[in-house]
Amino acid sequence: MMRAAMSHLSATPDPETAWTAVLERDARFDGRFVYAVDSTGIYCRPTCPSRRPRRANVHFFSAPQEAEGEGYRPCRRCRPRQGEESSRSEAVRQACAYLESHVEETPTLADLAVAVGWSPWHLHRTFKAVLGMSPRQYSALLKTERFRGEVRRGESVATATYGAGYGSSSRLYETADASLGMTPGVYARGGRGMRIRYTVAPSPFGRLLVAATERGICAVTLGDDDGALEAGLRREYPNAEIERDDAALLSWLDAVRPAVDGRPGAARAVARACASNRVALVVPCHRVVRGDGEAGGYRWGEERKRRILEGERI
Repeated sequence: MMRAAMSHLSATPDPETAWTAVLERDARFDGRFVYAVDSTGIYCRPTCPSRRPRRANVHFFSAPQEAEGEGYRPCRRCRPRQGEESSRSEAVRQACAYLESHVEETPTLADLAVAVGWSPWHLHRTFKAVLGMSPRQYSALLKTERFRGEVRRGESVATATYGAGYGSSSRLYETADASLGMTPGVYARGGRGMRIRYTVAPSPFGRLLVAATERGICAVTLGDDDGALEAGLRREYPNAEIERDDAALLSWLDAVRPAVDGRPGAARAVARACASNRVALVVPCHRVVRGDGEAGGYRWGEERKRRILEGERI
């Protein structure tokens, strides 16, 4: 007989609540757990329209992977894995929205879990699986982008540092190489004194520009025209020495390209490459869709975002 299990209770309701949800086909519990039936060897989501089994034959799991690990097969009627993906996307979307609205703060994982309605452990695992980074890393990148925006609007480094939510300037300077490719002061001076080399290469979703200093990557942008991409780089770093150097940027390009190729697991590969090479993390933000299923906003255009999402379905 298959082993009864209910791992990670914090990520699922208690057994009696879960059983009631199954009996009532309560859609609020879709994505929070699946139930498996010993007599059929199949697992379903709570809203499955199939005939209800005997309670003694039912076991609950927090995720499809756990049920499959015990030897159960997914139901062909309710497609529990499909429901899981929808739930995962929505949870990550909500988590991102919460972090984006609390950039000036430092939300804990517990705070984020309460906002989303998931357990901290389950949310952390799901967030990292979808975006290739932890909520803390995503929050750090949001702070960096806020700092960039504040400086471009003319704020001083000190004002921009605190406006972006850094508790102290030391925290920003500790991560500057990885997040800016230069010190915050040099960034505020338009890259004065820095030598920036860049390359532009084709990608499935347009032209991809990658630029770096000797300290790390300072720009990753997508567009349709090489000249426009270069002009944008020069606008952001008007006082830097900028030159195209395809050969020198080849290794950086190889580290970044998977993030926009749309291949499964690409985001995790980039995260690992970034960690080992001290380059900036590339946020695969194209994966986050709105609650209504539409693509939503994207830095380089909604049409390009749709193309990337379509590519990831292949």
